[in-house]
Parts: sequence; structure tokens; C-alpha cells
Amino acid sequence: MNKNVCAKLGLAASMVFGTAAPIVNTILPIYAQEEEEAPPVGMYDTHNIENLRIDLVNNLIYNGKKQTQEIRISDGEIILTEGTHYQVKGNKAKDAGTYTMTITGINDYHGEVQQQYTIQPLVEPEKPVKKENINDYTCTLTSQLTFNGKEQTQKVSLVKGKVLLEEGIDYKLAGNVAKDVGTYTMTITGVGNFEGSRKVNYTIAEAPQEKKEEKKEEKKEEPKEESSSSMTYVLLGGALVVVGAIVGFLFSKKGKK
Repeated sequence: MNKNVCAKLGLAASMVFGTAAPIVNTILPIYAQEEEEAPPVGMYDTHNIENLRIDLVNNLIYNGKKQTQEIRISDGEIILTEGTHYQVKGNKAKDAGTYTMTITGINDYHGEVQQQYTIQPLVEPEKPVKKENINDYTCTLTSQLTFNGKEQTQKVSLVKGKVLLEEGIDYKLAGNVAKDVGTYTMTITGVGNFEGSRKVNYTIAEAPQEKKEEKKEEKKEEPKEESSSSMTYVLLGGALVVVGAIVGFLFSKKGKK
């Protein structure tokens, strides 16, 4: 209701009601003034695009091509149409990263909104690792165990070419600890990038017996007697030679006479 309408109503009232006309003329302009006051921009303004719900439609993942981030703008139950109710700039990108688009209201809508969106990096699925079988490796016992009254651990070496496997990373051992003399069986199982299992025998040997040194019987030494007898024979022989020489000498002198 504008001021002209109010004036006409006031004139009609003065003609009909007489003295009541001044009261009507006072109230109607106030009513008209309150009706003409518009609410502040943005308050209860459903046509301001900033007050509407904006949803990202696509879940973009890097594919090496330029992609478009589509949006959905809802005004209550009404879904706005791009090009009719709003325009979008900056909603196309190629590389992985975070970008910002600008949404601007047009025609019956106004306002402007900055909306971020993301292109996720491409994560390639891990290729399954082909596992090797530990039975393709040469197994060698690394210890020669001899009984010592304590628990002992047998270790192994698994080798193929120049590749040496590592216990705890490539394989694990079970049953490789023993104490008493005997033959035992351990189990080797592949782990990590290795598979398969194998059984290997190992032995704890008897400790070598200590050789008891036989006490040699002391022989009765008679070196002195043997040497004295020999000297006796030598002396007797020498004496006989001397006597023989003397007798021969004497006989030779008698013959000359």
C-alpha cells in the first residue's frame, strides 16, 4: 500500500466518518511506511546463492585427463540449473590437487560463492609378489653338535647361487633345540616372500671318552750291572792279550839261545 492509496482512503474516511477521519489519516501512513521497508539483503533471501546448499557430485581421481567437478545447488526442493540460475568458473582441472571454483548467481539468483574441490592422486594397486619356495634352496647344517649337558641350537644355511636367506625374515625354524645325545628333526618354514616347508635331521653326538693313560710299569734298571759286566769282559780280554804277548816274547828269547 503506497501513500497515494492512503491519501484516498483518508479522504473517503473524512467524508463518511467526519471527525474519525484524522485518526484514520494518522494510522494508514504508518502502516504504508512499515510495509514498504524491505528486509536487509541476505536475511531470509533464498535467492542469494550464498544461502543455498551446494554439494559436490563427483569423486575425482587423477586419470591424466582434464576433469569437471559438477555441483548440485538446492533451493529447498528446487534443484538449480547451471546456466539458468548460476554460472561456474574454475571447476575443470587435470592434475591431482586441491582447486577452487567460483559459483555466481544469475537471473533470479544473485551472490557469489568460492567452493573447493579435490582431484585425488591415483594409487596403483600393489602387484602380488610371486613367492619362492625354500625347497629350491640348498640346506646345510652350520653346527656339529656334541653332548655337553646343556641345550644346544642347530642352525642352517639356505643358499641358491649367491642368495643367502635370512632366518626370521625369509624362513623360521622349529624343533632345532635339543639337549641329549640322539637324532632330531627340525622344520624349516618359508615366511615373507618365501613359502614351503621342509624337514631336516640333525644329531647331537656323544662326547669323546677320555683315554686313560696306562701306567707303565717301571722297569728295573740294571744299566750299571750291564756296564760293569762289559767292562769286566773287556779287561779280561785285554789282560789275556797282554799275557799272550809276554809269553810269546819269552818263548822267542829261549829259541834264540
